Amino acid sequence: MTNAVNPKRLFFLIFLFVIISVLLPSHVTQAKTIKEREAELHQEKVLIAQKAKQQADAKAARQARAKAEKNRVERQTAKTEKRTARETIQPSSTKITDVTHSFFKINELQFSEFATAIDSSEHLRNISKISPLPTPEQEAELAALQKTKVIEPEMVAIKGDCFLMGSPDTEKKRASDEKQHKVCVEDFKIGKYEVTQAQWKAVMGKNPSYLKGDNLPVESVSYNDVQDFINKLNTQTGKSYRLPTEAEWEYAARAGTTTAFYTGDCINTEQANYDGNYDYNNCGAKTGVNKQTTVTVGSYPANPWGLYDMAGNVFEWMCSAYVDLYDGSETKCSGNSNANTSRVLRGGSWNGFAWDSRSADRYYSTPDIRIHDIGFRVALGQTAS
Repeated sequence: MTNAVNPKRLFFLIFLFVIISVLLPSHVTQAKTIKEREAELHQEKVLIAQKAKQQADAKAARQARAKAEKNRVERQTAKTEKRTARETIQPSSTKITDVTHSFFKINELQFSEFATAIDSSEHLRNISKISPLPTPEQEAELAALQKTKVIEPEMVAIKGDCFLMGSPDTEKKRASDEKQHKVCVEDFKIGKYEVTQAQWKAVMGKNPSYLKGDNLPVESVSYNDVQDFINKLNTQTGKSYRLPTEAEWEYAARAGTTTAFYTGDCINTEQANYDGNYDYNNCGAKTGVNKQTTVTVGSYPANPWGLYDMAGNVFEWMCSAYVDLYDGSETKCSGNSNANTSRVLRGGSWNGFAWDSRSADRYYSTPDIRIHDIGFRVALGQTAS
């Protein structure tokens, strides 16, 4: 029987078929699984890369915010430290050159045109008319007036107008209390120089300054001390001197300019007395010069309206009360009834930063503080109160 199937061969074919049926699908499935895994791995890599980028972007954003916050804190801290330094009564241990000149030799003053000696004889006659028989106190006052002459401040007439007070948002080192707004001032007069120690002694009889010198600005005087000086000066001269309002001071300091300083967008130690160890906006304000003391008033060039030391030398008291957000107080003289009302300080000082001398920069202190970089200049003219 030649057509009969060999049982062994048939069994082998069946076995081979079974094996192929079992193994082939598994191989195909395994191949498919590998491709799917490769795709999944690729997708995972894409997701990991996207997540890494998101994390890097988030980190960069956090660093940028942190840097901005650090700059803000450093600026605020620096300003606070400077304010705290000014409110530390103990003066610096730095050796100071004591510049002294004789007050009584007025003709030897470097700025003879700075002050006019006023004869007190008319005032003596007025006092003598008060009572035919003067009291011992009046006799003592007469004797004191006979021995001295008043050195009256030299004044510069300022034509009133409206101007933009404060600083623009783009001005470097500005603070939030410098919001720009339109302000109008009336005609007034303001001291050509900061009040000197010679002037103070002529009125008050003593010199409270730490940095001695007749032609140096008087300092270490509180707002309350200045009010006593002005009251006595007015009694002796018959005039109505006062401190400038904050608006008057900035108007006079700017002298028609709109830049950060009345010298332009920058200032240097050839133009004002400040600590030149620090720069301002990389403009060249850092010169390395730091005199560590006040200097004779009028030592630096005047501003465009002929006023000296409106930047640096000593901070200057204003008659205006300090408010963080301008509300009109800047145009008024605050009354003296509230002893705790902080008064504005303007102009920067010999131990201040360059940016403290910006025309819009504001500081403040309580009326009783006495610091060796705070002085003043006087004003004349009617103002709101």
